[in-house]
Amino acid sequence: MDKVESRRETAHFEGRNLVLLNLAIILGVVYLHHWLPEPLGLDAPGEVFSAGRAMSHLKSMSDVGVRTVGSRSNEVMVPQYLLQQIQVIERKADKSIDFEVEMQWPSGGFITSFLGTFVNTYDRVTNVILKVSPKDNTDGPALLVSAHYDSALGTVGVSDDLLNIAAMVEIVRLVTSKPLKNTIIFNFNGAEETNWQAAHGFITQHKWAHRIKAMVNLEASGCGGREMVIQNGPGNAWISRTYAEKVPYPHIHGVAQLIFQSGVLPAQTDFQTYRDNHPSMKKLPGMDLAVVSGGYVYHTPQDDIHHADPAHVQRLGENVHALVTGLAQSPYLADPQHLAAEHDTTFDILGLFVVRYSSFTGEILNVLTIILASYIIYDLKALEIGKTALKQAVLPALGLAILTPVAIAIIYTLINQNISWYTSTWLAYVLYTLPSVVGIGIVYHMYAEKVVQKQKVKVTELSVITGCTMLWVGLLIPLTLLRHTLTTFMFIAWVVPITVRYVCFKANISYTGVIHFLACTPGLILWWHVYLTIIGFFLPLMGRIGSQVPPNVFVAIISGPLVGLLLLLPMAAIFRVPSSGLQVGLRVAAVVFLVGVVSSIGFLPVYSAERPKRLFMQHVRRAWHDAQGNVVKRDSGLWINPMDFNGLAALRREWPVLETAVDAHCGAKTLYCDYPWYFPVSAMMGGGKWLGGLEAPKVPDIE
Repeated sequence: MDKVESRRETAHFEGRNLVLLNLAIILGVVYLHHWLPEPLGLDAPGEVFSAGRAMSHLKSMSDVGVRTVGSRSNEVMVPQYLLQQIQVIERKADKSIDFEVEMQWPSGGFITSFLGTFVNTYDRVTNVILKVSPKDNTDGPALLVSAHYDSALGTVGVSDDLLNIAAMVEIVRLVTSKPLKNTIIFNFNGAEETNWQAAHGFITQHKWAHRIKAMVNLEASGCGGREMVIQNGPGNAWISRTYAEKVPYPHIHGVAQLIFQSGVLPAQTDFQTYRDNHPSMKKLPGMDLAVVSGGYVYHTPQDDIHHADPAHVQRLGENVHALVTGLAQSPYLADPQHLAAEHDTTFDILGLFVVRYSSFTGEILNVLTIILASYIIYDLKALEIGKTALKQAVLPALGLAILTPVAIAIIYTLINQNISWYTSTWLAYVLYTLPSVVGIGIVYHMYAEKVVQKQKVKVTELSVITGCTMLWVGLLIPLTLLRHTLTTFMFIAWVVPITVRYVCFKANISYTGVIHFLACTPGLILWWHVYLTIIGFFLPLMGRIGSQVPPNVFVAIISGPLVGLLLLLPMAAIFRVPSSGLQVGLRVAAVVFLVGVVSSIGFLPVYSAERPKRLFMQHVRRAWHDAQGNVVKRDSGLWINPMDFNGLAALRREWPVLETAVDAHCGAKTLYCDYPWYFPVSAMMGGGKWLGGLEAPKVPDIE
């Protein structure tokens, strides 16, 4: 065997190993992404958080049923239970702690731009407020901890947000079992689902509000899994630093904060209300923690005690207890000093530990990364081959990774196969992730065949890796000029290991597959972690995002760029795989994709009991009045609005009477089309139907 053939065989062996190593990394990330701690039972020691005790509170409160604002279960029964538990905790608390409990029933109103600008007014909503303070300092600075116990229409709302209320009760017991340094105010609020009314009433009207210096808000847009920090700040880096130092199972990421705080999603929590309405007229800093995965049961009857995972409760409780304790003990609660205007870049590595650095350090890292990468590329005389690879391999591969799933999504939309992956998540990966992977592989293989001689496998790798590095630097430069540091570590995770590899092996362009693998590992871990988080949030969201957003295209637009940026560099190892191996891989991918297509079109249901079809269905009685107040017209009927792009087509076979329904269209110059929208979301909804001729609903008198 000659030397060229020997080098090729060695490269092919390394290529197979690299594929296996990358798969091992991906599987490890998936495992850690879903890992939860072992829940502790009712018999757990009193000094630790117990999921068993929290679940006991959760069951007692969920047994009262649906808790819409204004109902007896929401305004009387849950508050009574909370007051009883606070009394029990107070009797066993440390004697140095002062307890003050107040019921608040505020009335008021405010203007919000959420879902279109509207005025939100409220009358006598309920807050159960507990203030615990050291007896020798009852008037000092305070930390606010808040969650809501009211539920959305038609659901018991265990995950949103009763589970957080139950965890708060257990946390109250824990923090009051020892002496306190500062005051903690717990607001168990009873009107969030009506758009943050109770939070507004508390922060704008309660006598303790002015003493609050920071907050922790607990929310949910999913069920189970790992809660994560979805909003942080503004400024006050001491809060994120406390999180990084104290929380045992961290999940914090700049990408998630960027998505939630940008306003691109139709989602908002009490966090914004507390932040923007503090009596000091300054922004109130804090952290917003929420469960974002498993959103299929969110705001449905399935969001019940049977879907509450004790392991999730254990993780949530330990994290929030550690965070609340750390913030309440921090000297920066009273005076954040120079940290008031400082924000950190903070991200976790698979929940194992947190990486944190200041914004100034982030700017320095951005600049140094750009300079170092540019110098190394120039010094290695790799600029020309890098430019060639960027134009002929890297950018085409990224383009195909993005356009291929989008094209598939458009075809699926045109043939009315929408959210066929809703009950079978694996289908989304087959339909939109797999084509991106294949697209990158095809472009890279064609580049190797066309541009570089086959025996120069490692030179081909070098050109593509250099091209990828140039892409990352090109993305990093404008972000650096904008002084953005929140998410730039995602690009640094690719560039720095590659440049380090260049420095260490400057004299030898030919390097082993192990070195390539090590250089790819940081970026692969970070990007795959982000991909799982984003896809886990957005797939369930497609069932409730409204009927105007084509879900296939939306998911493809999200998935394509993420997969492309995730795999451009690791798939440079494809040059070490023999053509026969590539052909086998392509055939396997084709078979898997074909199975996915056939399954999605003909065999798998779109909805299930665990992942139901969502509707707004209201029995309506309407009356029109003239200028003198006389009734000029009456009618009644069933008003039905679908909450996903499929509309009502899936229901027609099961409910033939829909064939007689008419479009709920707008009349000329009428307000909201003469329909009683519960929320101002008419722009999100389309395809609504009106089934008239039904007997008018009987509306009970309310004293």
